[in-house]
Amino acid sequence: MSDASGTRDRDVAPDRALSTARVAVLLVGFAVVGAAAGAIFDQSLWVLIVAALPPSIAAVALLGRSAPLRLVGAAVGIGLATGIAVVSEGGDVAALIDAFSSGPQGLLSTEWPSPLRPDLIGAVAATIATATAIADELAGRRRFHLLALLPLIVTYVAIVGLSAPKDVTWWPLVLLAVTATTFAALRPTGTLHDRLALLRGEWRIAPLLGVAIVIVALTTIPVSLTARADPRRTDPPMQTAPLLD
Repeated sequence: MSDASGTRDRDVAPDRALSTARVAVLLVGFAVVGAAAGAIFDQSLWVLIVAALPPSIAAVALLGRSAPLRLVGAAVGIGLATGIAVVSEGGDVAALIDAFSSGPQGLLSTEWPSPLRPDLIGAVAATIATATAIADELAGRRRFHLLALLPLIVTYVAIVGLSAPKDVTWWPLVLLAVTATTFAALRPTGTLHDRLALLRGEWRIAPLLGVAIVIVALTTIPVSLTARADPRRTDPPMQTAPLLD
């Protein structure tokens, strides 16, 4: 693809449809993460589910453009997603600024569940949107096939930590497993038509996907969060494990 200056970036995936499909798969994954992020506030928040949409639209619209232009588009998408989250809770410009500055610290210093403050909701939305922008940029490059999944995984792990303590929540992991499997099947080489034609003959993917779902679901049973403490509480432990002994 050629950028605005007429140069060619050989690392960028050549097929626009394939790049768009990879961004769309990541959008679904981050929507799942946004739905799970509602546990931070002990309720579902639609603004967190759609937080990944503005940077994803910007990424698709600017496919093949120059890197500085893609960076500007990502910044606009992140700002728009955060602004929507802040305004939805009645916040103002000051709350929008706090979402990028003191918001993360506020999430770590408040009790669980976190209060429905515009700056805190904006901070979570900004985190999801920023991770989406990074993942979308990596998804459009050939040499970084699966690296685009790293921001998705890191964001989900952070949200799980902020959401503690909670019961077993297996559905986000199952949906993320499906998302990751689909994303891995769409390698950034060739065209989208070639990739789909290749997958038609790979019937082994269906049982493999089923096995992955079962394994993820069973793994969440022993890894229950019911016994976890709130990471924002600093109460001293009742006893110390004799690790040195």
